[in-house]
Amino acid sequence: MSGVPVRAGDDELDIAGRVVDLVTRLAGPAAQAEVTVTRAESALTRFANSAIHQNVVASAVDVRLRVHLAGRTAAGSGNVVTADGLRALVERVLTAARFTPPDPAWPGLTPRHRWRPRRNGIRRPPTPGRTSGPPWSGRSWTRRPGW
Repeated sequence: MSGVPVRAGDDELDIAGRVVDLVTRLAGPAAQAEVTVTRAESALTRFANSAIHQNVVASAVDVRLRVHLAGRTAAGSGNVVTADGLRALVERVLTAARFTPPDPAWPGLTPRHRWRPRRNGIRRPPTPGRTSGPPWSGRSWTRRPGW
């Protein structure tokens, strides 16, 4: 089973979850991990004499991993998403983190945030004194307690 590639039904969150689980198992719960999984699909169709001459479809999955362990940070990436490939990626990045000098200025990854669900799944009406535009849109923006 270790050489089985990712199936088309495996989504990016499942792959990222497997990588985070591997980091926790191999480095312990004190390790912080940031995983980015991207999937790219591309297709090319060539026509000759008003008929399809060549049709090519390609799919690629890339995994990027950044680990912070005992004050040391290392990053790596790979595109082999079998169980062995993901394990090799995690082992490479953990090894690099152990040989990297400590960075006392690195603040760590952001802590988990608990999101409040909206009431009844409906977005709250705008609060008086706050416009609907984001702060970078040039509109006035005032922060209200509780938001």
